Amino acid sequence: DVPLPPAPPPHPGYAPNAALHAIKRHAQEFISPKEAEMKDEKEGPVTKSIRLTASLILRNLVIYSSIGRSRLRAYESHLSTVALSNVESSRTVSQILYDMANAQEFP
Repeated sequence: DVPLPPAPPPHPGYAPNAALHAIKRHAQEFISPKEAEMKDEKEGPVTKSIRLTASLILRNLVIYSSIGRSRLRAYESHLSTVALSNVESSRTVSQILYDMANAQEFP
């Protein structure tokens, strides 16, 4: 007679928040390269000026042009990423998003 093998020890299971840890561990793979680039980028004076000027132009389009506002809606997710970043123009981009959400027709 061959003795039966010993029973395996009971599995300890997973931690209650194991799924959250797995998501955090692998989330970096899904960040777009532009978003990752904006996090660490140091703005030079020319870059600051160009971004601020562009954001002011976009803000005027959103405020005074319904066509400009509707076309800019396609880029709302990218604008929200810029608004949450540390670049100089983030405040103006936040105002653009606000103006897009609370748009009123200009007489």
